[in-house]
Amino acid sequence: MTDIDILYKRLRYIALQSPIRNDKLLDFTRHRPCCVCGQPSPNDPHHLFGSAVSLKSSDVFTVPLCRLCHTRYEANPKLSHELIEALVVNMNKTIIWLEGM
Repeated sequence: MTDIDILYKRLRYIALQSPIRNDKLLDFTRHRPCCVCGQPSPNDPHHLFGSAVSLKSSDVFTVPLCRLCHTRYEANPKLSHELIEALVVNMNKTIIWLEGM
């Protein structure tokens, strides 16, 4: 098991424990460029963990994806490992945004 696999499993566990729902946070993520292809906003907030509405992770664990990339990642959840770095970048930008509120 690689370090990224371990990190992914730990983050998934945390993300699904008691999900935070925040419309302003989702709106912030929507207005960022796609973290895969760079398409300008608006984009879809992709919950990195969970597969159904009732199993979605906290809104903190989202990354912006354009429709095409979102469809690709929804169709193959194993690709989510590729989004870990994008999640860290988005979380850092979210923290900066929250500090400015």
